[in-house]
Amino acid sequence: MVTSKQKAFCVLQFAKTESAITVQRAFRIKFGCQPPNDNNILSEPNNFIWQQDGAPPHWHFSLRDWLNIPVPNQWIGLKEPPDKTCIAWPPRSPDLTPCDFYLWGLIEIVCAFLRYQLTFQT
Repeated sequence: MVTSKQKAFCVLQFAKTESAITVQRAFRIKFGCQPPNDNNILSEPNNFIWQQDGAPPHWHFSLRDWLNIPVPNQWIGLKEPPDKTCIAWPPRSPDLTPCDFYLWGLIEIVCAFLRYQLTFQT
């Protein structure tokens, strides 16, 4: 599983290069391992909890049934007494959306700095 530092590296590299292949190559060189992708993320299903950022709790029965197959006990939704397969949705929890409170601000600062450097050099 990748660390927060590795995830931030991927996002910042993509902001600079806008090329997924370049980001993957740089990731392999810097960290000496495979970058995160569908295969290696899904190979460790117990190491994550699925939450769609900014979405209300998942309520429709067909969606709940679908989520219970790949990620039982590892998704966040409205918990009812008969449904013990999800984690209860905490109202307005900033701990569950760290991207809103840290990552996007950092990306904005780095991108603005890069733009400033390019403008200054020309």
